[in-house]
Amino acid sequence: MVIFKWDWNRAMEVRAEKAADAKTTEFVLNMLREHEPYEKISRLASTSMENVQRIAQKNNIAYS
Repeated sequence: MVIFKWDWNRAMEVRAEKAADAKTTEFVLNMLREHEPYEKISRLASTSMENVQRIAQKNNIAYS
């Protein structure tokens, strides 16, 4: 038997985190399309270089 307790506050936290991740991804993609350096994108988006590279590769926008 599984007992499930709904946690409204945690659900709202997860929703906010997903929205923030989506905004970060959108920002990174826009910067990549402008051919900005990965280092600059990472700094301005407050995210890791690995995350910038992952987003670039996932969207076939990788460049050096």
